[in-house]
Amino acid sequence: MGECGCASCCKCYRLPISKTACFMIELYPGCKDCVAPPGVVIRRVEKSSSSYWEEAQDCPEMKLAAIDGYHEAAIQCGLDSDEFRKEVVRIIEGTDVGDDTEGKIDDVLAEILADDIWGDVVFGSLKMIEYKDRDPTP
Repeated sequence: MGECGCASCCKCYRLPISKTACFMIELYPGCKDCVAPPGVVIRRVEKSSSSYWEEAQDCPEMKLAAIDGYHEAAIQCGLDSDEFRKEVVRIIEGTDVGDDTEGKIDDVLAEILADDIWGDVVFGSLKMIEYKDRDPTP
């Protein structure tokens, strides 16, 4: 991820833990060249030992909302099914079905295809990535 320089366009946020530590949260948009999906990278950054400390201080602080006795922030990782359908229909509606036919994809078929693609491919695609050969943080 980021070999082509695509990671330089990540949006980052800082979530303070103490005066000498924070979490740095990067929203990575994905990259066709690196064949990397969109995702969220979370780094625990210590002032005393991390080369990311100064960079993290330049990131805006992630604001947490108070909800039912706890605090949270949500990160949208993709489009919901309605947003996805709108974008796919916009792209494929009117596309020729093939060279040997005069058929085109109409709005009804485009919506069916978009719903199928979202349900089969996009929904449930979030997962944790394991770092192999790395010591876990205590």
